[in-house]
Amino acid sequence: SLLEDQYLLAPCDGQIDAVYPEESELVSLGAPIMSLLKLSDKWVTFNVREELLNDMPMGGEIEIMIPALDQKKTKAKIYYIRDLGTYATWQATKATGQWDSKTFEVKARTIDTIPALRPGMSVVYFK
Repeated sequence: SLLEDQYLLAPCDGQIDAVYPEESELVSLGAPIMSLLKLSDKWVTFNVREELLNDMPMGGEIEIMIPALDQKKTKAKIYYIRDLGTYATWQATKATGQWDSKTFEVKARTIDTIPALRPGMSVVYFK
């Protein structure tokens, strides 16, 4: 049983991002060994004020631009919209005529497969 436990099997296909223990370092049971990037599941995320959500319906398509890839423009389909809570509320500055505005997290997947798109890259949304 000890010999079986010395081999690691990844839960999915991906690329090793970081290895945490150094060579010959003792690792305790349950401690993370490495991070795995699941490159087949790419998505982008935006934080959007609620008055702009009308242009981003669930299941709708948006146009985005990726600066790191020679400003490549592509479309993405929205699959997730969630309220970020009261800590992400834009406060009205006037007592009358304005109201508080919540911030929402919007996630979308690119429609085209873009192999060069990497985790952490910036993406710009076009209205």
